[in-house]
Formats: sequence, structure tokens, C-alpha cells
Amino acid sequence: MFFGWLIALETEVALMGLFAWSGNLFTEKQMLKHHGPQGLVFIYHGGIWGDVIIISPLVAAIVECCGSEWLLRQKITALIVGFVASVAMHQMYTKIPWPDALMNTKAWIIHMLYTALAIAAFFLYFIWAPFTPWMWLVSGFIVIHVAVGNHAVLGLLHISRYPGKPFTDSFFWIQISGVAVLTFGVTTCRALKFW
Repeated sequence: MFFGWLIALETEVALMGLFAWSGNLFTEKQMLKHHGPQGLVFIYHGGIWGDVIIISPLVAAIVECCGSEWLLRQKITALIVGFVASVAMHQMYTKIPWPDALMNTKAWIIHMLYTALAIAAFFLYFIWAPFTPWMWLVSGFIVIHVAVGNHAVLGLLHISRYPGKPFTDSFFWIQISGVAVLTFGVTTCRALKFW
């Protein structure tokens, strides 16, 4: 089941890439020709690299180890939570003032579904899976993904084509601290056997 989920999730990322290509935001060369001198292309998008390297393998591993334990009502609840959270997140991203490979192409639809599934899997894991010390590591990886996905690396590298300044953006810090408090907070509650 691990490889099935991994392949399915990575296929969604590949579809996002195809949509970014068709929207002329896959490479810097495409962006320069069709969208102007600044923006965020697919191949530089931290969120995409985080999805490929962190999120897809984590979700596949979580489903492999815990998926058979969850009840149908838990899965449905998690999918609703994941979908609502993903829609809210993507609604916030529509405010980005420069061309973005995910938000200015049809890739956003696939990314919204991908994110909904990932959030649902994490919700199931943190709320209904038995506590294990691995939850600390999963929390750390999720926080790292949020930082990378909100372009901390591009902020450190000062890529001239990327106009964002993540380290001076309060939204960047709110997202990272919110996800850290949520994931590590729930893990702490689970470790202390609050439920």
C-alpha cells in the first residue's frame, strides 16, 4: 500500500507540473517570456519540492502503518477537515501579487486536492492513531515543509526573480508558528495521554 499511495501522490505532483508547463510557469524562461521578470515558477517552488520529498512519503507511510485501523466515519471526518483547511489555505494564496506556478495555472486545483488528502492523513494520524514517539518526528517534518513551502529557501538564497520576502512577512511566521503549535501541541497531549 505504501508504494501505491506514494505513486498516486507523486502523480498528482507531476500533474501540477504539467499544468504549470501549459500555463507557462514551469521554468524561468517560460515566465520571462509570458509573465514578466518576477514570479514563482514550478521548478523553484518550495512547496512542490516539499510535497515530493517530505509530504508524499510521510502520507504514504502513515496510511501504510495506520490506515487499516481507522473507521469510515473517522476517514470521512478527516476528509472534511482536510478539504475545508485546504480550501481556506488556497483562498489565502489567491492574494499573492505575482505570477505563481500553482495559483496562476490549473495546478491549483490538483494542489488543493493533494493538500486536502495530506491534511486528512495527518489529522487521522495525530487524532486517531495510537501515540508513538514517531509523532514528534512527523511534527518536525510538517513544520519544515511549511517553512520550505512558504519559500524560506528562496528567501535565504535571495533569488532575484522571486519578489517575496518571507522572513519579513508576518503571514510566513504565523503559518510556521501555527503549524508548530498545532502539531507539537497535539503530540504533547498524546504523549501525556490526554486522549
